[in-house]
Amino acid sequence: MTPFDTVLIGAVLVPIVLFIVKLIIDRIDPERSTTVIIIVIIGSIILFISMLFLAQYMGWESTILQKYGMQSTNGESSFADNVNEDNVTVQATDPLSSADSLISPHPITSVTATPSQCNTLPLDAYKQQLTKEEINDIYPDVHPAELYPCSFNSFSLSISKLALKTTIKEDNSLNNDLGVFPSPGSSIVVDLYSYSDGTIVEEKTTDFYDELKFESLQDGIYFFIIRCSGYKIGYSSTPFIIDHRFVQEDSVMPWSYCIEENDAKYSEMFRIQVNRNGSPLQGKEVQLIVYDDSNPNAYMSTSYTTDEHGYLQLWHGINNRDYYNMAYFNLLTGCHLRIQIDGDYMMYDVQEMDSDTWIVSIYD
Repeated sequence: MTPFDTVLIGAVLVPIVLFIVKLIIDRIDPERSTTVIIIVIIGSIILFISMLFLAQYMGWESTILQKYGMQSTNGESSFADNVNEDNVTVQATDPLSSADSLISPHPITSVTATPSQCNTLPLDAYKQQLTKEEINDIYPDVHPAELYPCSFNSFSLSISKLALKTTIKEDNSLNNDLGVFPSPGSSIVVDLYSYSDGTIVEEKTTDFYDELKFESLQDGIYFFIIRCSGYKIGYSSTPFIIDHRFVQEDSVMPWSYCIEENDAKYSEMFRIQVNRNGSPLQGKEVQLIVYDDSNPNAYMSTSYTTDEHGYLQLWHGINNRDYYNMAYFNLLTGCHLRIQIDGDYMMYDVQEMDSDTWIVSIYD
């Protein structure tokens, strides 16, 4: 239903409702007919105004597609042949923009994100403008009409080396990867692209210990690409929309990304079980920590919950309902895992086993 359809339905229904109400009141109490009609008219006006606001909300998708050079056909989105005159495109100066990896977004809910890894293009394949075909190769299943607008127009980005891969078999869209920080010296280039025409909006350079910040983005649809010598190319798992009608004032979203070394070696996939005094530890919040031998004091962590058998599960909420999914891991060679339980300062080592279950044993 389009905004025009919504308004048209309201314009037809309001007089019909008024007419029916007047007939009923005339038969029941003719003396109060005028007063009741006035009240009904006021109520109808309020209802009609509410429908107008509803129409504006329902129409944001088509508005964004038209505004940012996109067209929608049969529910699928494609590039417009010509960018609209009011399309805001910032020409790239020298800087490239950020690359946080899971945007979801979706962004968009998680402050820790990991970029998808692209193995098909070399480091020098990225240029000042990408073609429609190149963007479609990166995002073959993306339809802009299905993307949600972000509540921010500025964000910070920190990048780490992928150390712990996380797999949620029930839902591949969930991501909880963790990274570590290697020795300084690696130069990382981050490009921010316009999804509409493939041009670079901004380019920035950083290293693993510095944080990038991108501020005051114009309305548009964006995605990121991360390049670093010796690492696979990373890019945001989905494009994202900036629309100032949905932006909260002075809001900045912190994002983190993990990029994977070209020659990285990881363990076989495993689960983690937590036991206390030989019995599974149930229903506890666990902080999983990853670190490497070269810098054990610089680590990253993320939260899990233990199930009735003591296994780590990833929690997420949809429509006010709680969901728990079993987490499976692959650990980078040279890295180690610890946990903390319910905010306790004590750390417990995760013991590597010759099976698909690694163990944490706690004794009182």
